[in-house]
Amino acid sequence: MWEVLSVTIHLESFQLLGFWFTCFGVSRSPHFLDCKNKWHPSLLTEREHMQNSLLPHRYLVWDIDKPRSIIVRVEVKFPANFHGDEQHFIIMDIMGSKIEAIVLDTSVPRLNMLLSEGRSYVLHQVKFHPNCEDLLFRNIAHPYECIFNSHTTVEPYTEALQFPLHPRHLMPLDQVRGRPNKTFMDIAGIIVHWGQLEHLGHYPQRKAYREITLMDTSFNLIIVGIHSEYLTRHAISLPSAATNKQIVLGTMLKKNKRHACLETSRHTTLAFNPVHPATHGLQMDPSILNEWRYRPEVC
Repeated sequence: MWEVLSVTIHLESFQLLGFWFTCFGVSRSPHFLDCKNKWHPSLLTEREHMQNSLLPHRYLVWDIDKPRSIIVRVEVKFPANFHGDEQHFIIMDIMGSKIEAIVLDTSVPRLNMLLSEGRSYVLHQVKFHPNCEDLLFRNIAHPYECIFNSHTTVEPYTEALQFPLHPRHLMPLDQVRGRPNKTFMDIAGIIVHWGQLEHLGHYPQRKAYREITLMDTSFNLIIVGIHSEYLTRHAISLPSAATNKQIVLGTMLKKNKRHACLETSRHTTLAFNPVHPATHGLQMDPSILNEWRYRPEVC
């Protein structure tokens, strides 16, 4: 029988983040990671427990450092640093919430070998603590970060459970400006401007490049640079989306503060007219877009 802690602790500092903690009192129970509202606990070790997985119980704030078990998919696997003593991952749970995971010291070679990009795992003995973005570089925005250590164990996740195609939380365009340089963001918007084709670099490394402008429901604008790989991959979809003012959802777009834009990276995915809660408000009347004069916003 699962024993659940139902004690709620409210701290002013955590209220400012709009963040509540939800966990089981048992450290081996897998959990979902929700960066916006709360953490949803999940008994996914057996599929018949799925109906009771989202229990609205809280646990003590000072238990944040307790080892936990989580079910995630490895979205991005960054290379280890030059010294081989630090490696970062972007992981996502089955609710679509993403968080950055960090491996340090002697655990890097072992977990680098065990974890593969695009695969799903049950990870035991992982810890969470507040994000250290103010002191150290972090790839994505999240109030917290996940730590893998020498006690972390990895099991393949073999249940026939579908992870979402797109992340649950998208960054509003008006918040892009405040993000640090070279960080990654997931955004969505309508293409309102199709820039001229340019070429970067010198022969024979010269590559095509094009800038588009996206707009959200609040008429915020952001410039997104599309590199040659994605211009080729979406040679039909991108021009069609620009012509028909379609919605584009881009994940892992990298901020380029020097050129005041976001740009595609090797981890980027682009989706056109996706089914996503954050894009429902983007279904606008085309006449509004034709009459509206925009001025591109810098990030």
